[in-house]
Amino acid sequence: MKLKPLIKKFSYEELVKTCTNKGWQIPSLKDVEGKDLEYEEFWVSDLPEKKDRETHAHIYNQRCQVLQLANKHFLINAVVIVDENACEWKYVEDSFFGGHWHTSCKNDFSITNDGSPSENKFAYCCYCGETLKEAR
Repeated sequence: MKLKPLIKKFSYEELVKTCTNKGWQIPSLKDVEGKDLEYEEFWVSDLPEKKDRETHAHIYNQRCQVLQLANKHFLINAVVIVDENACEWKYVEDSFFGGHWHTSCKNDFSITNDGSPSENKFAYCCYCGETLKEAR
């Protein structure tokens, strides 16, 4: 299990849909307690009181270390649980372009700068979002 901060802000409902499509999970308070994460506040899966569930969800505030109730439509930072799997990028020689990177998620990517993905500060696959691993 790995906690991954997402770049854009999500409503709770949008985050649930994204996690369902990608096979990710929204972390619970138990998953994030004691971890130093990039965002001060983010959505967690802990359910609010039954009367609030339809319109509200919980966010976790790291600074105060408390759960807070927020409207599900607010756009808030998101952290998700992803598998430890990595997307492997393999360099493929190409006579037309000089070479490109083929990903294990079945995409191709050309880097116009010199160097490998890691030398160009790529940490995640831009197609599937998994941790990027280079293979030559």
